[in-house]
Amino acid sequence: TWPGTGTDCVWNIGGVAWRDSQNYELTVRVLDAAGNTTERSFEMALDLVRRGVSPRYIFENVYENLSYAALKLLGRVLAQARFLPEANLIYSVITHQDLRETQAIIEETDNFIDYLRTVKAADVALIFKEMADGSIKVSMRSKKVDIALVAEKFGGGGHPNAAGFSSSKGIAETLEDVVREIAKQRSMTNDPEHPARAGHGAGE
Repeated sequence: TWPGTGTDCVWNIGGVAWRDSQNYELTVRVLDAAGNTTERSFEMALDLVRRGVSPRYIFENVYENLSYAALKLLGRVLAQARFLPEANLIYSVITHQDLRETQAIIEETDNFIDYLRTVKAADVALIFKEMADGSIKVSMRSKKVDIALVAEKFGGGGHPNAAGFSSSKGIAETLEDVVREIAKQRSMTNDPEHPARAGHGAGE
């Protein structure tokens, strides 16, 4: 963890007090607020840097900390990615076989989804992970759709732009369920830019 700077600063985020000794974790959380960055986020980041937090140290430990095995697994995840233009969605999978053959560990895959969501044509990104207990962990990221509401339908949760849940079904069936629920969410929010709605008149 990041060493304390000897000051007695306390931040209040979401009702949780963060003391100076938690600077490292706090900074990571600020960085991880993808799509939800506000003026307050930058004020907090500035304050942290002034108190001794090293941006370079944070960057290296968050974004340049993959093992070689995880790098090989990331290559597979990207090669296996599939884009569904009718759903404005991209997804990929991580199976037990992928982990076994690359000798990677599932704990190193948390940021993999960030590569998928860089695809311009997709406003939703998903990664399906086979877990040791036989369940499927679904990680979701979104640029427009409130995927927290989607995750809640399956017993999960999160934020409008980052959410997830676990499923006892297989990957294919879980994908179908998620795509269907995302389509429902799109229709409720009446997204005018979605291809399925392009060309429809006001009365349709």
